[in-house]
Amino acid sequence: MTHLERCAVLFVDDDPRVLQGLRRMLHAERHHWNLQFAASGREAITCLGRDAFDAVVTDLRIPGMDGVELLNFAMEHHPTVARIVLSGEIDPAAGFKTVRCAHQFIAKPCEAKTFKTALNRAFALRRLIGSSRLKALLSRLQALPSQPALYTQVMAEIQSPNSSFRRVGELIARDVGMTAKILQLVNSAFFGLPRRIASPQEAVSLLGYDTVKGLVLGVKIFSQFDSKRMKPFGLDTLWQHSLAASQCARAISAAE
Repeated sequence: MTHLERCAVLFVDDDPRVLQGLRRMLHAERHHWNLQFAASGREAITCLGRDAFDAVVTDLRIPGMDGVELLNFAMEHHPTVARIVLSGEIDPAAGFKTVRCAHQFIAKPCEAKTFKTALNRAFALRRLIGSSRLKALLSRLQALPSQPALYTQVMAEIQSPNSSFRRVGELIARDVGMTAKILQLVNSAFFGLPRRIASPQEAVSLLGYDTVKGLVLGVKIFSQFDSKRMKPFGLDTLWQHSLAASQCARAISAAE
């Protein structure tokens, strides 16, 4: 595995045994990564204000300020930092709380290889973006906006007495923002599936009606966009252009 130099990682957990275990697990990376440890959310905020970090890895249950609050703080004040949950609380409800503020979910205990791969992947993605301003904007983005008409259709299908998981999945598959978030959740450690899920239709069937309904109605992860802010273009026009551009980029990448 390729090691990335000068990457700083802040680990947050109120259990000293967990922090000590992480220190031992990542001992071999000490020459490549700057590792710091905090036992509370407040201590983590102090560390974030004092030093620059590439990633913050936190448990969900920490004293004073829980992991969700800490990640929201990092997203607002340190948007370029990768935000990772490392938690033994494998609960879909916890996933709802963190899906808007966390980039990755890792279940503990985890193997060293799995953990290092996740961190290296997060660092590699950030290296691909050269502009610090663009990096900050992307990191603050909680969810891609959904097409207003499609959002309405998904809402109507979910609330219909004859709602179909297959139909909901088909509707979600037509929107990149909805697809990205539902796949992020279903492939997270909170569901612990043995394989990667790549289809929105399969994701909906695995998550179940209540979970999908909770995402849309409760968490509002598929947020409707204010079309007035897009004048004179219109979100549908921008969405179609973005989709066409991404397909062209994919084709060029494959050809090269």
